[in-house]
Amino acid sequence: DRYVEVSVNGRVDHHSQAGNNGTWRTGVALFPIDELKLHASLSTGFRAPSLYELYGPFVGNADLEAQRSRSSEIGHETRLPGGLTVSNVAFRTDYTQSIDYDFTTNTYANTGAYYNDGVESAVSWKPESVGPRVLVAWTWQHANPDSDNHLLTIPRNRVVVQPAWHFEQAWASVRLDAVSRRPYGQDLPGYALLGAAAGYTINPTWEVYVRGENLTNTAYEVNSGYATPGASGYGGVTATF
Repeated sequence: DRYVEVSVNGRVDHHSQAGNNGTWRTGVALFPIDELKLHASLSTGFRAPSLYELYGPFVGNADLEAQRSRSSEIGHETRLPGGLTVSNVAFRTDYTQSIDYDFTTNTYANTGAYYNDGVESAVSWKPESVGPRVLVAWTWQHANPDSDNHLLTIPRNRVVVQPAWHFEQAWASVRLDAVSRRPYGQDLPGYALLGAAAGYTINPTWEVYVRGENLTNTAYEVNSGYATPGASGYGGVTATF
């Protein structure tokens, strides 16, 4: 039986402009009983500015410095009778130096420190390996009040509902993504997207699938002024070795 798991990871990046940068992540998971997992983690982040942020026509800023952050999370995963699993995770990311679009200068800039926190909750029902199953997930996010412009494309609320049915060699699912209004800076309206997918397992190595997205052909924007795809269809093959 396992009672405690601990992980520690480190990484060093060398960037021609930002130099050497070390990041790390440490996590711990506790299993007081078989049906309960408690977990927490701490990590740091580093992101060098992209070529577009540095040199994009009219909006680039060649003096940008790397973005740095520190993240923490704590949560649980609880298995209940009848195939139910409930999970909740609280998270927070503190940006000590961020890269964002500055609407006062109309260029990318290092906009200083801010934080983003929130909660992710999910309930899944999977009574058997074959048969119906359902996932319902909700994410709530918030930024410190004086930094709302850092959440231009991040909704305050997002809900996912995904029922599915698994057979011996096939599966099918429907997915609804509902995104709330984003009242930060650009004031983008909310939207809902409907998708569906199905797959067939030929053997333990090969699977074929089809997927449809935005089946209702909803017009929506993730970034103000930029169009997004309407109803779309995809197909593919997955190989597992």
